[in-house]
Formats: sequence, structure tokens, C-alpha cells
Amino acid sequence: MREKIVKQKKGFSILELLVVFFIILILSAIAIPQFSNNSYTNLRTSAYNIANRINEAKFRSINQITPHQLVIDTSLGTFSENRKSGSSWTTLLTDSLRQGVSFVDGSSTNPFPSGASAADGAKQCGAISGTCSPTLTTTISFNTNGLAVDNNGIPKANNSIYISDGKQYFAITVSLAGGVEVWYYDANANTWLRP
Repeated sequence: MREKIVKQKKGFSILELLVVFFIILILSAIAIPQFSNNSYTNLRTSAYNIANRINEAKFRSINQITPHQLVIDTSLGTFSENRKSGSSWTTLLTDSLRQGVSFVDGSSTNPFPSGASAADGAKQCGAISGTCSPTLTTTISFNTNGLAVDNNGIPKANNSIYISDGKQYFAITVSLAGGVEVWYYDANANTWLRP
């Protein structure tokens, strides 16, 4: 009887290696755009975090029948929700912008987009066309009715917060009635759009 000699395979065939190579190529083609879009994601997430925190301050001022405010610290890149306690303010919580994102205050280190007007939600600054220049609001206060007010309790419009990653810009606007909107600056069209 003849015995069959079975050869044991050592290694992989060229076809198996090519299949694995193409699978890795396809996965990397999917993953690389996700990594390159990370700064936009951080910027958008920060914008919505601020908008959510503003809404929380507004709703707490109504529910707790106590004025609340959101305070921006441009140097630290933080925003804090405060509650009025007697004649002073108590900090409830503080949050930070995501990595690579900063507040835009119009300074030389954090300038507004070149040629940009105020975000659409902040166009009440005297020009229907929106040609007014943007300004950063550092404190947004709400009275017990949920209206945006100034430090004297007088209703205030034109509340705008601008953030950037150095290339792209987002704005968070608060209307007189306390409505919060998030905007994205399209440099090609030189206009603010909803993301």
C-alpha cells in the first residue's frame, strides 16, 4: 500500500494576502475621512453643548422661579451655569470647549471670519440686512419667565456666542424670547447657515 504523503502548508497564499490587503484598504478608506473631519466634529459638538447649557439655564430659571445665567470665560475656554442666590450668583456647573476649539472674541488671537456679518439670529442689532459686526456675549441671563435679560433685568436681544477651531466658525444665538439657534459660517457663500 502506498501511503499518501501530505504536505503541510506553511504561510499564506498570495490570494489570501491580497484579500486581506484589500479589506484593510477599504476599512482605511472609510476611517480616514472620519479622522480628518474630527476638528469639525469637535466644533459642532461644542456649539451644541453650549446651546444645550443655555436651554438648561432658561428652563431652570422658569422651573425654579429663580434667575439663571450662562457665563463665558474666553481665557479659560469654559462656560458656567449660575443661579441667583440673594444678591450673588452660585455656580452650578462648569463645562469646557472641546479640544482645539476656542471662543471668538474679535481679538487678534481669536478674530471673527474676514468680512462676516453677525449670525442670522443676531441680526436685530440695527441692520435688517445683517451687516452689523459680530460681538461676543459673555453673559446670557434669564429671568423667571425665561426671557433673555441684561444685568438690570431688562429684556435683551443680540445674544451671540462665537466659537472656532481656527478654520471654521459656529455661532450660538439667543433671541429676546430665549430661543436658541446654532449657526455655521460658510466662507464660500459668506453667510451663516444652519448645520
